[in-house]
Amino acid sequence: AKNGPKKRPYVVFLEIFGRKMWKVTLAGLMWAVTNLLIFTRGLADAGLTFITRNYSREKHAFLKEDFFETIKKNWRTALPVGIINTLVTGVLFYNIYFSVGGLFFSTEPVTLTGWDYAIIAVTAMVYVTFTWMKYYLPFLMITFKLNLKQLYKNAFLFASANMPMNVLISVIL
Repeated sequence: AKNGPKKRPYVVFLEIFGRKMWKVTLAGLMWAVTNLLIFTRGLADAGLTFITRNYSREKHAFLKEDFFETIKKNWRTALPVGIINTLVTGVLFYNIYFSVGGLFFSTEPVTLTGWDYAIIAVTAMVYVTFTWMKYYLPFLMITFKLNLKQLYKNAFLFASANMPMNVLISVIL
């Protein structure tokens, strides 16, 4: 009913997902095929985000047409975002893996100084924050016309302001 009581958000999510499960699965497959080259991740994210955003708003979306049209409209932003995200994530993961990995995989005893622990902690915090920023980047990219600096600044603000939800999403993922 139009004036009936509002359903809980998770109930609405499950209803929409139940109705659109096959289309969401096909969109995920299109994302995977588009994402075969590692630097096309931003393009694939833009297309998938548009489809899932429309479904969550209970608006219609033509699966293949809207997916690729969104990529065409946003490729100038999506391509650099995909490249930047891949490179930054790779560098941060490399730093964490070899900083902490040196403790576990070394054949000789390793003693870390306070500076070593500080660098590991800062790198881990930057990695987590950047991961949270990546939750918001595709939505900002397809919804607003922002340059790269504005895009990353707003993603950082959203990631910082919505920390409890980001932790929950990270645990679920």
